[in-house]
Amino acid sequence: MLRSSKGLVVMALKEKGFTLIEVLIAITILAIAITALAGLAGSSMKSTDAGKRRTQALNLAAEKLEALKSIPYGNIQTTDTNAVTLLTDGNLSRTCTALSGTPPTATCTPSPNTITLGNMPFTWYWKVTYVDLNNDGSYGPLPIIATTDMKKIEITVTWTDLFGSHTITIPTLRKI
Repeated sequence: MLRSSKGLVVMALKEKGFTLIEVLIAITILAIAITALAGLAGSSMKSTDAGKRRTQALNLAAEKLEALKSIPYGNIQTTDTNAVTLLTDGNLSRTCTALSGTPPTATCTPSPNTITLGNMPFTWYWKVTYVDLNNDGSYGPLPIIATTDMKKIEITVTWTDLFGSHTITIPTLRKI
């Protein structure tokens, strides 16, 4: 900077600085970048919440699968509306469909069948399917209770969140 004879400050042509336009363009670019990062943070939080819900559903299915082990083998696919309380959050009182189809299959709905975890309702049920171990296509008289008998039990948990409806199924085999 130079001072003139009248005391005014005059900029020399070789001095460098930012113009107002350059500063406004830089601020605009920075604002766009920060907005994009904020959007990513929101998506990340939603994905984390979805993962949390999926983990809760898997844990619930595993817990219920363990609880089903207390039901006698021959009764796992039968209706029992007077089942004793087995867990702190409910019991295995249930209504089951009649065995039908090939292989014989029954679907059981517990009562209550909705459990709320962290303000999210999860609905669960199980399906029992007889397994033909010797692959002869016959399942004998129902219910089959023999030492070679085996049943496939599938626990299904469903829930709905911001991303839509979800279903997780955990299968296991049970033998006498």
